[in-house]
Amino acid sequence: MVSGGDWGIALSLTPGFALAHQNRSDVVGKFYFQEGYLKGGYRRTELVVGRVSERFGEAENGNLILSGAHQPLDMIKFAIRPHWIRPLSFLGPVTFQTWLASDNSGIGRKNAQLWGFQLGMRPLTFFEWGFLNLMQFGGQGSPSLDFGDTLAMLAGSQNERLKEKRHQSYALHLGFWGPRQQVKVYNQLLFGALGRLENWFSQDISWLVGIWLPKLGEGDLRLEWVRTQPSAYSDARWTQGWSVGGTPLGHPIGNDGQALYLDWGLFTVKKWRPELGLSYEIRNRSGRLNGLKSETRWGVALSGIKRFQAIELDLQVKAQRIVQRNYLATPAEWEVGAFTFLRYSFL
Repeated sequence: MVSGGDWGIALSLTPGFALAHQNRSDVVGKFYFQEGYLKGGYRRTELVVGRVSERFGEAENGNLILSGAHQPLDMIKFAIRPHWIRPLSFLGPVTFQTWLASDNSGIGRKNAQLWGFQLGMRPLTFFEWGFLNLMQFGGQGSPSLDFGDTLAMLAGSQNERLKEKRHQSYALHLGFWGPRQQVKVYNQLLFGALGRLENWFSQDISWLVGIWLPKLGEGDLRLEWVRTQPSAYSDARWTQGWSVGGTPLGHPIGNDGQALYLDWGLFTVKKWRPELGLSYEIRNRSGRLNGLKSETRWGVALSGIKRFQAIELDLQVKAQRIVQRNYLATPAEWEVGAFTFLRYSFL
């Protein structure tokens, strides 16, 4: 990192190495490039170019959009760090960012563009909110956008001509802290259209509700409930939907799903921090996929994390009971896996 007064430049690189025991006999290893970007900053503004993991919201098991289940985005991003705007100080700290990335899709309208426009505020010490306008356009076979289309996209226009040129969704995040920060309640909404002021949200709304108790003895407790609508992540023209390189930008349960998660961080045992996770997921909930069944998953996970100096060791064991895998009328089956993560920081 190089800085001088009001400006600074930083370079960040995050390589990785994965080692897997495959088919009970083969050991497979692979180096990969997780993140890497060049960041330039002047006072409160930043310009970032590179490969970035972008998220929206704070859910532990996946946000409704920019969930964390997707591979990092190759993007260019302009951001204004949180700060107070004097004439509008009642809004609290305000942050803004906009970014342009490719979805790297090899199916549908290949190599379409993703454009995110985000705004966040904290008007009260116990209340925060954020808004995301996510747009998908371009790619092979797509009609081109003119300047007027770009402005209309930002304004959330529902013009029928514009609908043929882009796929658009909106997301809202709300967070509320309780007394002495003993509890936090958060909510996310994902919807595809802006209505009139008296009916601003569309009727096709996916939602997520979470409750976090960060100071439960020596541990913490988190409960999340998710419900997605049948068309949450789909589009008839950009058939790859909200995805990046074949990985989902949305919640892992996909369209028409429902899930309940419980994560319980236990007390520390000899510098190990164990956590117990329980989950229930149902996909294709209403059976709208022609000829296909609902897939149900019951899961349990036990993990332990230990940090020492610049190293973090994470051990995980997971098991799921899957009923009607891939939406087919098949017998129930168990899926079990064990994972080890070792992270080392050079700085």
